[in-house]
Amino acid sequence: MNLLAIDRNRRVVHRPGLRPLPPPSPLTHRYARERMTIALGFVHGQGVVLAADTEVTTYGRKSHRAKLGYFEYPDGRFAFAMAGNAAYADSTLTKMKMALQQSSAPVDVPSRVEECIDSEYKRVVYPDTQGVSDGSAHFWFLFAFRPHAGKYELWATNANAVHRVDNFSALAWARR
Repeated sequence: MNLLAIDRNRRVVHRPGLRPLPPPSPLTHRYARERMTIALGFVHGQGVVLAADTEVTTYGRKSHRAKLGYFEYPDGRFAFAMAGNAAYADSTLTKMKMALQQSSAPVDVPSRVEECIDSEYKRVVYPDTQGVSDGSAHFWFLFAFRPHAGKYELWATNANAVHRVDNFSALAWARR
């Protein structure tokens, strides 16, 4: 078979006798495929970038939907990306949204978020994990907000605790 190639001077040249490489073999035969959810957050300049995959597995059913979004509250805008158990994360997000939107004075966002996550973990996650070790009840958030007259901040959750992220964070959860 004859192929065309590009040489060092970026010229197209004829290369008789060259054969194309075989297509890469899929890795599925060597490695078991894991169900995974991913959320990423990056601090950049005066802002924050959030990203997430769209596959959601809830009670064994897979679907696709956004796992990031934002809402307005009196002091500004709250953006989030989530990973893990979508049903429990949605429930917690509803509580966070209500807590932030009902505040009239400037609010300490990380503390309010931590309170909501703590109460939801105690209500739904900890009772559900009695004797369960696969982590299927857990969920995580990356969230960003802009404090009054400041620049955007990125925060991450781990179980029912929150911590500030200075550069980037990746949430990845896999279950076989």
